[in-house]
Amino acid sequence: MKLSKITIVVLLMMVFLPKVALAHKMLIDALVEEDGTVSVEAFFPDGSPAKNCKVEIFTEEGRLFKEGLADKEGQFIFRPKGAAGTYKAIVSGMMGHKGQVSFEIGKPKAPSEEAEGPGEFKPQKMRLAHKEKFPWLEIIAGLGFIFGLSSFILCLKLRSELKNASTRNR
Repeated sequence: MKLSKITIVVLLMMVFLPKVALAHKMLIDALVEEDGTVSVEAFFPDGSPAKNCKVEIFTEEGRLFKEGLADKEGQFIFRPKGAAGTYKAIVSGMMGHKGQVSFEIGKPKAPSEEAEGPGEFKPQKMRLAHKEKFPWLEIIAGLGFIFGLSSFILCLKLRSELKNASTRNR
């Protein structure tokens, strides 16, 4: 089977595209509750959980603080005892899927304490949506780029063939 130049160019483009563009993206969310419990959630853009993935929690100095595996719902829940500060959660999945998120742990307040004043720790209350919109625009743009490049190569090839044909006819 003979491959055309265009097929070879398209195959080379696919091989040399960045690995990130072809990978299945992983989304990470860290929710810090008022009692200090931290829930790290890992999921894919289609909403499916990143099951049994390795979760590592690092301090701001880069020291490993805690590690474990996400459960069947993609969650890793832990309660640090008196360890206020900024942390980074890195979730590593199969086939190179990886994601990270930073979060801050403050000292939990006792129920009798007053409302938080300025500069005091406020727990995160929002969660990420567990599903992203399908990237139609990026897909159409990518296909347009591939077809446009292929058309450009075809035009160059046709132009050279027309030049060769016109010189042969003289």
